[in-house]
Amino acid sequence: MAYAAEVQRVDELTVASAKRNQLHAEELAKAEERRAKEEHIDKDLRGQIDATKTEQVELWRRIAELTDDRDKELQRADELSASLASVLRKHAVELTDWAKKLVNCKAAKSLEVECKRSAYADL
Repeated sequence: MAYAAEVQRVDELTVASAKRNQLHAEELAKAEERRAKEEHIDKDLRGQIDATKTEQVELWRRIAELTDDRDKELQRADELSASLASVLRKHAVELTDWAKKLVNCKAAKSLEVECKRSAYADL
């Protein structure tokens, strides 16, 4: 009877050990599945990070390009404004000269009219 009890005990221990081994195998399979999913997520995230970095570099390059274009346009606008101011000053001087000439011409014309009046008055 002791032998049968010992055999039963060994069988129970073997069944318990098999159950533990089965549970361990299932937990190991789940852990491996989680690790594979995490590895896949890690790979995807690293790809997204690389894509984001590439996009960021491209955006910085584009910003620099646009800034350079804007600076060139502003420089050209400043040059045109300076040129326009120079032309306006030149025209203002010419206009002043023409105004003086016109005043002198009107004065001469007025004097000529006065001379003719007095000449006709003397007749």
